[in-house]
Amino acid sequence: MELVQITFDNYKKLQLNIDDDPVRPELDLDFRLTTGRQIWALVLDGEYKAAVCVAYCNSVPTTVYELDLYSQAAYQEAGHGSIAVAYTVWTKKLGAGRKLIMDMIKLLEEETPHVQRLVTLSPKTAMAKKFHLRNGAFILQENKETDNYEYTLREKEKGNIGQDRFETLSC
Repeated sequence: MELVQITFDNYKKLQLNIDDDPVRPELDLDFRLTTGRQIWALVLDGEYKAAVCVAYCNSVPTTVYELDLYSQAAYQEAGHGSIAVAYTVWTKKLGAGRKLIMDMIKLLEEETPHVQRLVTLSPKTAMAKKFHLRNGAFILQENKETDNYEYTLREKEKGNIGQDRFETLSC
């Protein structure tokens, strides 16, 4: 399976249907592909098998409303945010979700040096908790409506992560 960025030009060809998203089906394609946001998918034989929506922020959001504001602000301030926030992940093939997250980590580490963190904006469900903890994330914070999990990027920079986290959470 190959990691592919979804655009307005290729989503139909890859048969991406956001109605398949069980986490945030209310968010339309325009929201997901606006400036400062992306969709990435694992593709096999011309069809997507798993998808993740990511927004680039400079603070960790606790709601979709904050995600919207923070990603717009990060783009206006610097053209990109330093935190990749995966706000929905869904899969059509067993095991594709894990591969998608691992491929995203690799992509962020190798091709986006400005991104220092990968954090989720996850529903408060046992399924989300099990998925993220099994795939190497840790619980960053529990919020009223959501939970944030964090995947460690750039092992060599692990020593700086605590200070960055404190500064982000104190905003």
